[in-house]
Amino acid sequence: LAITSEMFTDVHTDIRVNPSSFTLPTRILFALTGENSACDYIQSGKVRTRMMLHFKRVLSEVDVIVTPANGTTAPPIPNLSDTEEESDITKQDAIMRYMHAPNLTGLPACVFPVSYTKDNLPISFQCITRPWQEDLLLRIAATSHEIIERKKPQVYFDLLKKSS
Repeated sequence: LAITSEMFTDVHTDIRVNPSSFTLPTRILFALTGENSACDYIQSGKVRTRMMLHFKRVLSEVDVIVTPANGTTAPPIPNLSDTEEESDITKQDAIMRYMHAPNLTGLPACVFPVSYTKDNLPISFQCITRPWQEDLLLRIAATSHEIIERKKPQVYFDLLKKSS
């Protein structure tokens, strides 16, 4: 609720003036978000604060919390036009399951690949740590980069390659 309310606040004028510039699933999401009350928003802030306190307690005993980065491997990318958008909340929730906590609490997190499935899809870990400990996350990710074999995906575009 908090995140979608913040997103809605940024675009509410644009979505009213030019709704066709947003896909239907996005318009539906923001229409529902616009119906939330101040009480709903305050309650979501209380939930956020409670989560932050739980993480603070856990992170007082450990340096890093390690979770899977995603709840599933990468799903196939549907062939959609530029104006279409896939809207599958169940799939999105499964993929993003472990991302919600650091996004909601604002804690630093870093995702890096650690292995591959039999279909060559990356399997990644997410590390979460205390505020201002980003250097620890970067050291962990750099170490992973040194010891984990990297594989290019079947479809790969080198966006940093200099054209000749």
